[in-house]
Amino acid sequence: MGDCYSVVLRTKVAKGSKPNLAALLRTWMRRVGEGTDASPGVAWNLAMYRTYGIRPDSLRGVVKILLAAHQGDFHRTVDDAGYDIYRSGFNASYGWAGVMRDAFREMAWALADGSYLYMDRDGGADELVVKKGRIWQEEDRKLRELPCASAPRSGTKARRGTCTGSGAKSHIRSM
Repeated sequence: MGDCYSVVLRTKVAKGSKPNLAALLRTWMRRVGEGTDASPGVAWNLAMYRTYGIRPDSLRGVVKILLAAHQGDFHRTVDDAGYDIYRSGFNASYGWAGVMRDAFREMAWALADGSYLYMDRDGGADELVVKKGRIWQEEDRKLRELPCASAPRSGTKARRGTCTGSGAKSHIRSM
C-alpha cells in the first residue's frame, strides 16, 4: 500500500552560495539510510536505479531518486527566472512525503527565495517554500516556519536552525 504522488520541485541556488548540493544530499541519504533503533532506515534501492542509468552523483540524479523518475513520469524544465522545475507523478509509500520534506529542508539553506516543494498525494497536499531565506510550510492554507539545516561550517556537519541562504526576491504563488 502507498500513496499516489504528484510533485513539483522548483530549485535555484541562492546568489553567493556555491554548495555541492549533490554531495550534501548523498551524505544525508547515507545518514537516513542507516536508520536508528527507533526507526528503520530508508531503502534507497540504488542498485535498481543504476539499471535505469540513475546515480546520485549529481543534484539531478538525487532528485530523480527522490521523485521516483524510474516510474516514467518525470520531467525537468528551466523557467525564465533560471529555476530548475522538476515534475513527477509516482507511487510510493505513505512515509515518502516525509523523506521528500526532509530532503528539501536539508538543502533549503542554499536555495534562492521562491524555491519550493509542492506535493499532492492521496493523503492531502503540502507545500514548502523558501521565502526571505527561511522555509515555510503551508498546511490548510496556513503558513508556519520550519527549521532547516543551516550551511555546514568547515569540518562540521550541518546543524539544525533557521535557513541562512537567501537569494533574489521572487514572487511566491498566492496562497
